[in-house]
Amino acid sequence: MTLSKKTKEWVCFWILGLELFLITIDLHILGEVVAAFSAVTIAFFAYKGFDDWKRQKHTDIKLKLLDDLSNTVHEFYEKLMEQIHSIEFIEIGIQCHKDTLDTRGLKEKNITPAHFIVYLKQEHTKQDGRKLLNSLTTLHPLSSRLKLLTIKIQSLELTAWNDIYNSNTNLIHISNRMAYIASMLINGDSLFVENPDVQKHLKKVLEVINSNALKKDLNENLDEILKVIQDNYKLLFN
Repeated sequence: MTLSKKTKEWVCFWILGLELFLITIDLHILGEVVAAFSAVTIAFFAYKGFDDWKRQKHTDIKLKLLDDLSNTVHEFYEKLMEQIHSIEFIEIGIQCHKDTLDTRGLKEKNITPAHFIVYLKQEHTKQDGRKLLNSLTTLHPLSSRLKLLTIKIQSLELTAWNDIYNSNTNLIHISNRMAYIASMLINGDSLFVENPDVQKHLKKVLEVINSNALKKDLNENLDEILKVIQDNYKLLFN
């Protein structure tokens, strides 16, 4: 069968229209695909940017916390070392009474530690104790700051935060030991030294009045804290 020229023209027209229609559909679908891909890409980079910002913010918080800890610990160390020097003079004062008439008199009565008891009876001893105690009060704000920093470090889970907690606690404990020494110097002259239990207690107090031991504890805890701070700096910058 032979188609007329007009029919052929209509067939060609419809075929061309169909092709254009199909092309339009393909372009529409392609446009949707591109739009969807663009939306996903934008969302991904937006999330990635937010995540990077959040990580950087977290890092900045840790760095500031480590800086604050380092500054506070050094300040605490310097002030505490000043008071340990005061303990050195107290030790000298106690040793000066090791071989006096008053000391020998107590020893003859089996009252010990005689030289420490004699020292506690001196008029200047109370003044030494009050001076030491007043100096230690300057550490109270630093002690509070150390405790707060310890809590923050624990909540952020810094590396070896438990070591920082222990060392900070020990630093505060050293200052408490020195406050106890000061209290003993202030009130020691009122003790009934003939009592054996009082004598035992005084011997223990005398063991605490040891500037070398205090320095050793202070330096060891400072070194431990600084080591942990250094390790955390390395992790954050690497």
